Amino acid sequence: MTEFLQFFPSESLGPPELKTLWLANLWPDEVKPHHGSFVYSQARSLWKLGLDVDVLYLRGLLGKRAYFTTLRAVRATVADPRYRVLHAHSGHAGAVAVATRVRRRPLIISYLGDDLLKTPNRRGHTLRSTVEVAVFRRLPYFAAATITKSAEMGQALSPGLRARNFVLPNGVDTDMFSPRSQVESRQRLNWPTEGKVALFVGDPDNFRKRADLAQEAMRLVNVKAPDARLEIAAGV
Repeated sequence: MTEFLQFFPSESLGPPELKTLWLANLWPDEVKPHHGSFVYSQARSLWKLGLDVDVLYLRGLLGKRAYFTTLRAVRATVADPRYRVLHAHSGHAGAVAVATRVRRRPLIISYLGDDLLKTPNRRGHTLRSTVEVAVFRRLPYFAAATITKSAEMGQALSPGLRARNFVLPNGVDTDMFSPRSQVESRQRLNWPTEGKVALFVGDPDNFRKRADLAQEAMRLVNVKAPDARLEIAAGV
């Protein structure tokens, strides 16, 4: 593998007829430990169920040339006859999968958000995302099925492709996200034990997440509850 590719073999040996290769451009690594944590969580859940899922991580966060210089290596991995299904996570990974997959190998594409809905800014949408989405919306013609995280995303697909789309929101890892006492939780986060807290989960620099609404709401709350505060969870 090159610096742009990392391979994570399955942690379980399931039925060979279900052996699957994931191609993803999001996965936690040393550069961004939180990058694509939800993709890792899905893989870990399947491993726990005993399913055989290998992951090929295409490190697009290191630069766009990663998508072009790795095509030969990706094609060699995809060509492995042991894989019965190829599952691409994101429009970018889907484009690479379409360019490298072996014929008659069923392809599933999971869309993640901006790859169908475009990336918003204060003037509308970024030019780059507009161009990319025009390409990504055509990828389902080459896939056996698609997955979107919401019905809204599914509506962004061409009408003739929606019958092969499945709306499957990301699940919640209940081993990690389980109730704890408020005191214990605040101590682990080094937060004061007193005062009310509102939690905003997301990148405040991502306009679509609307951190400005959370901040404005907290200003209204502080009129009657001056000790209340907003905590932002990003990059964790």
